Amino acid sequence: MNSVMEIGDNIILLYKGEIAWRGSNHEVLTSDNEILDDFIFASPFLQRLRAAAMENGASPAK
Repeated sequence: MNSVMEIGDNIILLYKGEIAWRGSNHEVLTSDNEILDDFIFASPFLQRLRAAAMENGASPAK
């Protein structure tokens, strides 16, 4: 996941053979997509990272 966040310009999440989410590495932290959230923020550490980003002014991407 680290390399995706560092070099991913356009990220696509596939779920059951369909595109569930598409966006940039910057949009991952602010997405309101439940499938993406469940995949990316499953660990407590990454949940804290997202909360910190939101506290520092990030807003959900649409």
